[in-house]
Amino acid sequence: IDLMKFPLFADLDRDQRAVFSESPKNGGVLIVGPPGSGKTVLAMHRACRLAKSGKVTIGMFTKTLRQYTSNFEDLPENATVVHLHDWAKKWYKTGFNKDTYPFIGNKKYDIDWDQIDKDITNASEAEKRRLHWGHLIIDEGQDFSRKMYSALTKFMFSQDDPTLTLSVFADDNQTIFDNNSTISELKTELNASPRNKRFWRVDKNYRNTKDVAKFARHFQVKDSGT
Repeated sequence: IDLMKFPLFADLDRDQRAVFSESPKNGGVLIVGPPGSGKTVLAMHRACRLAKSGKVTIGMFTKTLRQYTSNFEDLPENATVVHLHDWAKKWYKTGFNKDTYPFIGNKKYDIDWDQIDKDITNASEAEKRRLHWGHLIIDEGQDFSRKMYSALTKFMFSQDDPTLTLSVFADDNQTIFDNNSTISELKTELNASPRNKRFWRVDKNYRNTKDVAKFARHFQVKDSGT
């Protein structure tokens, strides 16, 4: 597959550059925006920035987007693009030295985040070291459950380690399934607000014509999870 070129830092607009340059390099960060606003491009640039201080994992909800972004030619050597559910299972099994992971229901990705939350709370120091994921960047973040974010942020905040971070890119209006997180919930879990510069919004559309964008806006329901 040919490597995909994507906008350089010099090609980003003022708002996108502000997200790149001014968002904290530690803790949690939430970036929201509509389709075509460059969230995935910003996610890859953030990966390049954070890779200077440790390994980076970029998690996607769909395998199609994972395959697409895996071919960014400027992806640092210590950054990998994964299907997030697959990563979560491997992360848990490695951290707790187990062959299985807790799950509920009959679907492949019905991960029992309540049990993982309990296991994290009772984790030994050795287990905590193995659970250290470095920098985790999640694209399509609205399509993952709030329970997942609760477990991940609890672990991150308990470690007080600047090399353990969680960055989420999301949009309520692109939600695919019912088991999702609203922007409001993500802001709460990540302790993200404009005041602490951990919440950012990008609004410009670079993907469609103005007429298509105006037509699509007619169907947009903001902050509803739709």
